[in-house]
Amino acid sequence: MTASPRNRIRVFDALHALRVLARSGGTDYRQAAAFMSATEGRSGQRAFARFQASASGADLLRRRPSLRALLGGDRCAIAALPPGILGRAYHEFMSAHDFSTEAMAELGQAGGERPMAAEEKWFAERMNTLHDVRHVVAGYGQEPLGELCLLAFRYAQSRHPGMAFFALTWGLRTARVRHHEPIVSAVLEGYRRGRTAVWLDDLDWEQMMRQPLAAVRTRLRLTSPAAYDRIGGAPAPIEMPRAGQVGRAA
Repeated sequence: MTASPRNRIRVFDALHALRVLARSGGTDYRQAAAFMSATEGRSGQRAFARFQASASGADLLRRRPSLRALLGGDRCAIAALPPGILGRAYHEFMSAHDFSTEAMAELGQAGGERPMAAEEKWFAERMNTLHDVRHVVAGYGQEPLGELCLLAFRYAQSRHPGMAFFALTWGLRTARVRHHEPIVSAVLEGYRRGRTAVWLDDLDWEQMMRQPLAAVRTRLRLTSPAAYDRIGGAPAPIEMPRAGQVGRAA
């Protein structure tokens, strides 16, 4: 197995994506994906090394099942699962927000793909497919606050620098706009939940899709996001921070 070249943060690419994203008011998700790609650094490579080193990860890597094919292929099979099952909850989440695994895969490649071996490429596609599965198991919606809390959760598990940037800048900006709500508490709660939860990246999600969502959450040590639930989501989008605005309002 050939190791991929050491990946580095592409500062200029990240700043360009951030500026375009800011001009769109935070709605150009391709630029958000491009920013994440440019700021990945070695976090993805470290995650893959951890995946390879775990027994479950090594087994998955040997079999290389396609989570994308399972979730985006026979949708009728997922939809036919009983209520309360993780796969059914995932299908309902995606249908409610008009999402698709195909669109997520396309979005995940917006920032370009760094050179990687076939095994790591399979892992990267799997992690991209898991984005909305994480929404479901963590209990976060797709509205801006839900995305923000999931970013904090993900940073705790992946140490992705771009996720830390968004969690900090977007979190502070949201807290200033919605100062009457415990936004900071919800974001910090997301980070703490990511720290205490089981690492989500090396699990057999194909098998877990047929298990009760409540049982999956218990297994993963995922308690209810109490602070986030008290707020009840964010109906209005929050403008994304511009380059150079880390830690301060515009």
